[in-house]
Amino acid sequence: RAIRPGGHVWVSVRSIDGCCVIAVEDYGHGIAEEDQEAIWQPGKQLEHHMTRKKEGTGHGLDTLRIIAARHGGEVLLEWSEVGKGSRFLLKLPMR
Repeated sequence: RAIRPGGHVWVSVRSIDGCCVIAVEDYGHGIAEEDQEAIWQPGKQLEHHMTRKKEGTGHGLDTLRIIAARHGGEVLLEWSEVGKGSRFLLKLPMR
């Protein structure tokens, strides 16, 4: 649902300052600036007629953020632009 038909998702992993940084980037629909804080709310789903083809719980990013925090890490929305896509980072300490 995050990308258009024929679109791509890139995943990269690298070590930065003692952290494992996993980046997930797509060239999909993107997230409007006014919606970017809402994506972290438990159970929140953005209502976009183009992307809402299946129902979900809306707990994916919230759950990932909780799991990352319990391991001393964090999840960030690095950038997103409507019509261009998004890039998320998962940072976990390497101990």
